[in-house]
Amino acid sequence: MQSDQQLTLYYLPFRARAEAIRMILEYAGILYQDVTVPMKDWRGIKGHTEIAPFDQLPSMRLPSGEIIAETGAIVRLVAKLARIYPEDPFAA
Repeated sequence: MQSDQQLTLYYLPFRARAEAIRMILEYAGILYQDVTVPMKDWRGIKGHTEIAPFDQLPSMRLPSGEIIAETGAIVRLVAKLARIYPEDPFAA
């Protein structure tokens, strides 16, 4: 993935729900920007669909500009990008 097509991960200043996402991206060597939303700014960001579409984090901005949310959905996406997610739906 080229740097102009970089993923952007948004999360709060701790590991928790975003850690599996980060681990997969690092394992695969996929470039991404890790944006930490300070706790003091979270109330102001919450409700803004451009970062937190369901009023929660983590979320990820795709190279197309689209935002996806929900940890499970993001993990599945990055696992597919990393080629560690089975193509067979019954093996997944």
